[in-house]
Amino acid sequence: MDDPNDQVRLDVGGWISGPCLSPDQMTRNQPHGMTSEEASDLFQLRCTWDKYYGISFSDSVWKAYRLGSGATQWLTADTSQELKGLLWTDYVAWQRDTEIQQ
Repeated sequence: MDDPNDQVRLDVGGWISGPCLSPDQMTRNQPHGMTSEEASDLFQLRCTWDKYYGISFSDSVWKAYRLGSGATQWLTADTSQELKGLLWTDYVAWQRDTEIQQ
């Protein structure tokens, strides 16, 4: 049996990726109703941002939130590419704000 930490799992905000999975694992763990392209995009976003953001996909909406920052706002987008751009913009602002506070 696979380690449960290697699974894509249902969380409060919808489907949220687990640890970075190999493409083979991602296909095996693809949630029902998610296309292989969406699963691949979720995999790529998760591997890029897993230290900084929680990322979910539910009802055709891509969402991300800052991990460990106390922020309560979600970034939302209609496409994974749109979310990718929002993540870069938010991350730069987050790091700038962190530097100012120090």
